[in-house]
Amino acid sequence: NVSEHILLCGWNRMVESLIDSLQSMNESRKLNIVLINNENEDRISAIRNKYSDVKFRFVKGDFTRETILVKANLSMAKTAIVIPSDNLESGGHPDEKTIFATLTIKTMAPGVKVIAYLTERENLTHIRRANVDEVIMSDDFGAYMVASHVIDPGVPQTVETLMNTHQKSSLKRVPIPDEYFGKSYNALFDHFRSKGWVLISVFSEDEQIGIGEILSSDSSALDAFIERK
Repeated sequence: NVSEHILLCGWNRMVESLIDSLQSMNESRKLNIVLINNENEDRISAIRNKYSDVKFRFVKGDFTRETILVKANLSMAKTAIVIPSDNLESGGHPDEKTIFATLTIKTMAPGVKVIAYLTERENLTHIRRANVDEVIMSDDFGAYMVASHVIDPGVPQTVETLMNTHQKSSLKRVPIPDEYFGKSYNALFDHFRSKGWVLISVFSEDEQIGIGEILSSDSSALDAFIERK
């Protein structure tokens, strides 16, 4: 059975650029991706052929259904990425399916990291109550880049370079050396500068709290639905 894999739930025009970025940034080992969607076999075969260095598995079906997620071996997955589909089967709002998928995945496998892509900011509260790990907003980056071109010319060009995974100069996460625990930020900055790197941030990751801990007592209709599930 496949394990330590990435679940890519959904299908839209960003799939290829997403896989391209994952492949470029993954230097340690071969990518292992399970696709869950309702696309036809020809489109999936085209992806397999384009990214021959990536190990793909394909599970056809609705990624909000538990039986489909079990087929994709959700319990052994490392990360689940949920993206809105271009064409929804039921004609509903794409964020509704994303929220429900996040809830289902987190209920079945709380330890799997879920990264969800939302189209509308007003749904942030709902998906956070479904215990999502990370949320990507469709309008955040674009709006920032446009404003920067107007207010701070030069900034968007720099950001584009750093965000381009094919460029030598790019953003990267590295662990803090043990000998710098408890020392100052300046000491750590000097350590990385001596290696030719620029330290721009220090962060830690905390465990997610449970769904019940963040649902309010005066729940909305969606809150009540999540609580029942």
